Amino acid sequence: MLPAEDSAEALSNRLAATWDRQRDLVKKGKKSKPSLKIAIAQAYGGPYILAGVFKGLYDALSFLQPQLLKLLLAYVSSYGTDHPMPAVAGYAIAILMFLSANLATSFLHQYFDRCFATSKSKITKCPS
Repeated sequence: MLPAEDSAEALSNRLAATWDRQRDLVKKGKKSKPSLKIAIAQAYGGPYILAGVFKGLYDALSFLQPQLLKLLLAYVSSYGTDHPMPAVAGYAIAILMFLSANLATSFLHQYFDRCFATSKSKITKCPS
């Protein structure tokens, strides 16, 4: 069953409310004409914006991993020199790698959850 908030009636009511707000802005003189694009974005865009934020955070953390690996390799190679880095630096780099990988995975899962939640009404059963 389709959730009540995803029914055609609920979705059309949501769009009607945002369209009415656009028309009210025109009546108050704050806009010259109502924008259907803005009304649609306000009515339905929230989950997609949130999914985009989660994907952006995942991408940023994915970029961080190679940088941390570079630091870890510099730490390891410092032991072949006269001035090795302190052990706490290696532990800190390893902990940061662990935390960033886990955070990135969490953000990616939240992104996919939002994608699946917003597209669940479009999934149909394949005929047998």
